[in-house]
Amino acid sequence: MYTASEITSPTCFRETDKFLFQCFKLSRHHTTTINNIFLEEAHTTSSIIYHSQGSLKSSLEQYVKSETTGINAVLDPCHTRHLPLIVLEKIARDLGSSVSFRINAPYGIFSPPRMFMSSFVAYTVASKLLPEKHTEMLPLAYSLMNPEASERAFWSDTHQAGLMMILRTKRGFFMEFPPERLWLYLKISRNMNRFDDQDFTKQIIDLELEGPEDDFPRYIALFPSQRTNLVKAMYYRAIV
Repeated sequence: MYTASEITSPTCFRETDKFLFQCFKLSRHHTTTINNIFLEEAHTTSSIIYHSQGSLKSSLEQYVKSETTGINAVLDPCHTRHLPLIVLEKIARDLGSSVSFRINAPYGIFSPPRMFMSSFVAYTVASKLLPEKHTEMLPLAYSLMNPEASERAFWSDTHQAGLMMILRTKRGFFMEFPPERLWLYLKISRNMNRFDDQDFTKQIIDLELEGPEDDFPRYIALFPSQRTNLVKAMYYRAIV
């Protein structure tokens, strides 16, 4: 609402002019909806800034638990939209929250279920393998087998290892994969039966993150000439 005289041209504005804006208080529901929309679109940004850790934690919890159609919707647990959701969930947990993401999958897109179950378990296992403290970016065993690996490479291997579950009958084929990816595959394979077949988003027993494959990364790193034999030994000793 402009309080000066009638505007006939840009020259009518003066330094002493006053502009008044009518404000109204938003309900908690509307505030949550707006924050959810911001977080939903934040996957293309490199940073999110909040007034305090408390407000960030609260916003993340509301977003994570949202059942609004279109929010947290992904076409595939290995879809590019899924990784930002995993990252936000981890941030919430680092802030002391215990929430878990509710992935909204409209139109029955989690079909065929076995394929997408392997992808879902892959990301769940991989997120648990990441160090809770930020002193290390990747699991030690994974880094030993590929010292140059980045976090992006880790998630790419997680995606590929999840797809390997569909090809598990072709055992000889697995020996050609990078050992760090095979190591992730063995972790995922061991934990497939720890999720409900009818609703794979439900974990029915605790994950088993340690196994025989953990005995091999150090030797693979120390004796690269024996890499092929060690990878085969790791696979046949740990295969579920």
